Parts: sequence; C-alpha cells; structure tokens
Amino acid sequence: MPHTITTTENGQGNAETGAYYFPPEQLSAKPVFLNNDGAPAATFIPDVMPLPVRVQVFINERGDVDQVTLSDNFLSEVAKNLIDASFRAMHFSPGMLGTLPVKSRLGFEVNLDPTLPSQ
Repeated sequence: MPHTITTTENGQGNAETGAYYFPPEQLSAKPVFLNNDGAPAATFIPDVMPLPVRVQVFINERGDVDQVTLSDNFLSEVAKNLIDASFRAMHFSPGMLGTLPVKSRLGFEVNLDPTLPSQ
C-alpha cells in the first residue's frame, strides 16, 4: 500500500477511515513494539538527506499498523515507500484503556543515514 502523508485536521484521526486513534497520554497502557516480521531489509537510498523524519503510526486494537503518515515532504517517493513499508510490517501490543484494547497512535523520529553501505 502506498504511503500516506496527510492526516485529519487535529492529527488524531485516521485520514483513511476517520476513526479516532488515542494519543499515548490518553492511554492506560501504551502500545509496545513486538516485532517487525516481513519488514524490508535495510536499503541504501542515494538521494536521502541526513535530516530526521517525523513518522506517525496508527495502530489498531490487534496491534497491527493501519496507517503511516510522514510529516516531511523532502523525501523521494522511494524513501517514503521504504519508510511506509518498514513501519507497516511492525507489530505492537495494542494500546489499552483499562482492560480494553483501543486504536492508538505513536510518533517517531527516524534518522536516515545517507552514508554509503560498507562492502
């Protein structure tokens, strides 16, 4: 699925479905990263700038990633698609409100490394 770089007006809803995703400060238990089975291998992207990229991940009640949004538009389509695929392959424990699993969202700052891979 291609990346999505738009969010709803308040940044808390899923731009694709309009569903509400709780921010970490509203949860009694935050989502915890479990694994990234199926994530693409690290790839060298020659046109990447050495700047941090802000990523927001929308996580459903099962801990799967529903949507990935990128706040920075300086990236190439190749870089955006790689970041999107990497985060979509991640699996989390769901965010919780008491004992109820709920949709939640987490923000990340990803540092891209433009150096050439060692041979």
